[in-house]
Amino acid sequence: MTKQILKLAIRTIPRMGLVTILFLILGIYLIFPTARLYADMKQGNTVPCELLASTDSSFDEKTLLDLPGIRSITPILHFNASLFTEKASCTLTVEAVLSGALKQDQISGSVFPEESNMPYLVLNTAAVKAFRDEAGRKTDSLDLDGSFVLSADRELPAKVCGILEDDNPEPMAYMSYSVARTILSQGGQNSGVTLRLTLDNAGSEPSVVSKLQELGFAAEVDETRAIQWAALQEQLKSSFLLCLSVLLSATLMMRESWKLEMVQYKESYQMLELCGTSRRIILFSCGLRNGLILLCVVLLSYYVSHLM
Repeated sequence: MTKQILKLAIRTIPRMGLVTILFLILGIYLIFPTARLYADMKQGNTVPCELLASTDSSFDEKTLLDLPGIRSITPILHFNASLFTEKASCTLTVEAVLSGALKQDQISGSVFPEESNMPYLVLNTAAVKAFRDEAGRKTDSLDLDGSFVLSADRELPAKVCGILEDDNPEPMAYMSYSVARTILSQGGQNSGVTLRLTLDNAGSEPSVVSKLQELGFAAEVDETRAIQWAALQEQLKSSFLLCLSVLLSATLMMRESWKLEMVQYKESYQMLELCGTSRRIILFSCGLRNGLILLCVVLLSYYVSHLM
């Protein structure tokens, strides 16, 4: 009985129609790239991105954190400076942040205190390697426990408390935001506040920027990132609609092929019934045929989608 059903199912495969099978292959194939696009979009929804905003006035951190799409806020300051020891010096960029903004598991030593009478610095690997002596030669060793002088608009004694092991090729020094604000204000360089905002994902950036601008912040959408996000959304939408339309067409064609088959091969099926093959077996073989075609199409589409 099973052999008879399988034989009948295989013999009637051509009755499905070549065009119907091709549409089915295309529709199933389109599912896989559409699923990958959806996975990329879903992953993008969980990957945070950063946004810079600035203001010349005070701000309420709680009000900003209540805005949809903002995960965290870090005030930052940047200024160029030189760092001196008794025998060597280097030019670097100082980034003043809250201590929690640094990845402490990548720091050898300790992070800087938020409040102190002198600048405590965390140098990155590039900054440690950037020290040169008076002759411009690279220093073989650097006493990180020694005395340092930080020179921006004026010279201040400083202490290196840790080394940040990162891949940034630019010499960087990180210090307390509040200490840097005090130093710059004493030197007449107090010029508002810059914030580094961590957003939920790139898709929330336009709405967050709009809200920040309403609150008086200077912030701009990263056009490249916004274009990429919009393009990914449009690509997903187009791929989904194309996949849906092709699969719907294939389904309708299968339905019409079935109706046409019942008309064209009516006498053939009647002969099978006269020979002892029940109508239930005939219908089951047709269902099995459609299942075999669908299985082969899925496997073929999956294989081809992974080759491309």
